[in-house]
Amino acid sequence: PIKQAAVHRQWHEVTRAHKKVVIRKPPEMGATKQLTIYRTLRELGENPMARILIIANTSGQGEDSLKEIREHIERNDRLHRVYPNLRPSTLPGAPWNQTMIQVERPETSRDPSVRVMGAFGPSLSARLTRIVLDDAMSFKNTWTQAQRDKFFAWLMSNDVIRRLHDDGEMWMLTNTWHPDDAAHRLEKLPPDIMASSAARAT
Repeated sequence: PIKQAAVHRQWHEVTRAHKKVVIRKPPEMGATKQLTIYRTLRELGENPMARILIIANTSGQGEDSLKEIREHIERNDRLHRVYPNLRPSTLPGAPWNQTMIQVERPETSRDPSVRVMGAFGPSLSARLTRIVLDDAMSFKNTWTQAQRDKFFAWLMSNDVIRRLHDDGEMWMLTNTWHPDDAAHRLEKLPPDIMASSAARAT
């Protein structure tokens, strides 16, 4: 069985309490497993109409997370005991591939259940119920003022945050790259809009 550390419980508490959250953490703390993978599986099990976008630094990194999500849905018996209806969609042409999947739903929807892409990925038409930015920032998009401005403008554009449903969630899981990076800019928004949580390995 998976044993939760105190910091993992803190992450789950803050993401349940707030719709939009910045979680700053050092590498290898388990944020991808806890929030990108396991919480996506739980959301799909409880709300098969969910439309989730996972943004990593590169599309390949996002595809690794989606591969694990797919494998759990395909063959995790313990998951199926809790969510017996969580399975790939049986609709003809429903996506089940490296970049997007669609689970069985009670109603028809043209949008995938989960889609992954890298930073500055393609424009989307879907209205999203959750966006997870999982280490989407890097040296390459935070080193200069111009790079930081470009990333933040993309994040706040019609391509990303404005695709979010009015009641949707956005979680940014990130290392600290610069005092003026996108995470710090988001944390300066009013606390009723954006919460934050700094991971402490204690």
